[in-house]
Amino acid sequence: MQFVNLQRQPLMLGERAVEIPALFFKVVSAKHHLIIVNKVAIPEGINENAVTYRVSQMLLLPTVANIYQLQHVGVKDVNGQLVEDFVKDLHLCCAADSLGVSSFTQALFNKFSIRVITAVPRVTALNLLTTLNNPTANKLFGRMANTIATKIYEETFIDREDFKVYYLPTNARLSKAVYDTIAKLEIASQKQANEKAYFKERQAGRGRQAAVATVAAVAEANEARLKEAGESFRQKFREGKKNFAQLEVLYAWKVVGKRVATKPGV
Repeated sequence: MQFVNLQRQPLMLGERAVEIPALFFKVVSAKHHLIIVNKVAIPEGINENAVTYRVSQMLLLPTVANIYQLQHVGVKDVNGQLVEDFVKDLHLCCAADSLGVSSFTQALFNKFSIRVITAVPRVTALNLLTTLNNPTANKLFGRMANTIATKIYEETFIDREDFKVYYLPTNARLSKAVYDTIAKLEIASQKQANEKAYFKERQAGRGRQAAVATVAAVAEANEARLKEAGESFRQKFREGKKNFAQLEVLYAWKVVGKRVATKPGV
């Protein structure tokens, strides 16, 4: 089974066409629908060299006796540390995902994902993720844009002003994604503030209602006591008694318009 590009031309590894047993591909890949007439067409936006390398590694893995046989000569820095090739790694990750064999490169994807959700990548990575257009790269791009927007909005990105002034204008796709996300964050923040103010006012309203109810209850109780005092006042007045209580005196003045003296101790 051959791998072909969008022009239906076979991918080449040296002078040989890149091929793989169909049964083997069906075993390792979750995307059997890619096989059409014994050929696998590489999806748009996927690097052909990365596909060729990925397939060659898949074919080589069952034949090696030692894992170091899969290792290639790496470029090292002045301290003897291997220099990471971000571009090749990302292309490889995207290629594996497009072929349905992302389990082979899950560690790579996880590494990229952690990077773009925790920090603002270097310009090389920003430009590459913006340029690529395939499901894997788009997923990472979305996470990256969300992280950058959040850091700018929350002011946790130290160089945010320079980034907004000097870099974002050069990257239209990222600029749109970042500012769209910032707008959503502002709307969400305003909504949260409105809800908080609403609940605060609602709570205050309940407090005012409770206070009004308390005042009304006190007034009702006082009215009932004054009514009782009125009945006792009229009874004493008919009997010629003058040992009026304070509420009876208050009733006599407010209701009857008559001043009477309260008896000490009553």
